[in-house]
Amino acid sequence: MRNRFDTQLMELNNELIAMGALCENAIASSVKALLNGDVKLAASAIRIDQEIDRKEREIESMCLKLLLQQQPVASDLRVVSSALKMISDMERIGDQAAFKQWFDTCNANLYKLLRKGGRLAILMGDSRYRGQYYSMFKNMDLFGELEQVIIKQQHNCLTDTIQYGGKFIPLEHEYLVILKKKDPYIIPVQHVKFMQRDVRTSEKMTWAAVLSMILEANGGRMTVSALEGEMEKHPKAQSNNHLAEKLRQELQLHPRMFRRDGEDICLAQPA
Repeated sequence: MRNRFDTQLMELNNELIAMGALCENAIASSVKALLNGDVKLAASAIRIDQEIDRKEREIESMCLKLLLQQQPVASDLRVVSSALKMISDMERIGDQAAFKQWFDTCNANLYKLLRKGGRLAILMGDSRYRGQYYSMFKNMDLFGELEQVIIKQQHNCLTDTIQYGGKFIPLEHEYLVILKKKDPYIIPVQHVKFMQRDVRTSEKMTWAAVLSMILEANGGRMTVSALEGEMEKHPKAQSNNHLAEKLRQELQLHPRMFRRDGEDICLAQPA
């Protein structure tokens, strides 16, 4: 009996991995469709979201069967209950990627229906889920000339009756975004581009910024030799053979950023 239960737990783990892969594909397809304006890829992201929904129902059914048929002990119960929580979070990830594609496609199609001089007004709000803030206005594509953004208070919301605990700050605002069509041929489009930059590989950083970054990553305090060793790893060091002199120069130029404490170099305390 235990061997069968272990096999079912392994199957559950494999299904969770498969659902996670679908979420990754949904996000990747959405971002690529956004950057390239690929309508077919956007439709593919929506189909993947439907597959994520189906996978969520299958895993939920597996979990309920395990709970009802196997009567798991405490450690196994935690595994199954964690799986139920995970599929809810992963399904929401897929939904957000698909929703953005659907939302942008709808707005693009509505803009096409406008005549010259016409306006498209879109009312939208932001959301917060598990501590993460999601801004629809910040993440949406804009089609046409942005003429006005009106921020107003929300009224008659379904969440008005919910009591939140802790330091939760409710979202009480919404946006009215007004877009104008000025030309029947030319469509101004502002695409949202998501990217990350690693300052550890940027040669455009100043030495003061590099030193601040290194010190912060190491608790705000390092010995001179350790700091020089980290400086050597940065691309800026390839064109500078006098790092010890450069460190002394930066310490003299930026006394409000760095200070000496014996043999150590520290980030200066904010005033």
